[in-house]
Amino acid sequence: MLNKLILRAVLSVSLALGSIGANATLISQDILDNGAVIGNVTINLDDAQVWDTDLSVVSSFTEFNIFGYDLTTYSMSNTYFDATFFHDDLSAGIFTLNFDLTEEFDFFAWTGDIFSDFNDNVLTISDDQGVFIFSDQISMGDVSVVPTPATLVLFLTAVAGLASRRKNS
Repeated sequence: MLNKLILRAVLSVSLALGSIGANATLISQDILDNGAVIGNVTINLDDAQVWDTDLSVVSSFTEFNIFGYDLTTYSMSNTYFDATFFHDDLSAGIFTLNFDLTEEFDFFAWTGDIFSDFNDNVLTISDDQGVFIFSDQISMGDVSVVPTPATLVLFLTAVAGLASRRKNS
């Protein structure tokens, strides 16, 4: 009986340790045009590189939506993306967002430079002929930070509780 309990606990812990990589700290932030939400970008901080004493940079996005277009579903042929953030203050959100994304078949191209300290941020969307479809002043909106959950600690506490419950029965 005790051997089964120990075996189950070891199996549960190994499953929990195997899934640790799936937990990530994310910053998700709205993109605004004259105060109206026109998009959202989410970055995974697990891939961040320290850039200087205050800032870190991420060169890929987890989710990116503009005007209802989910850019994560498109196959991109020409991509440039970087987002910087203050690693000591994640709640400040994305400090700079720079991107130049072109669909695989060059149907649409999205480019943008957004600096949270300036008001002259521009988002440009053009078609395959280089004709502007949209070009306007934009800014960054509400920030949502999703911290790395402490699931391993919670899981181990639950396993210990179940083990003690089984032993008392």
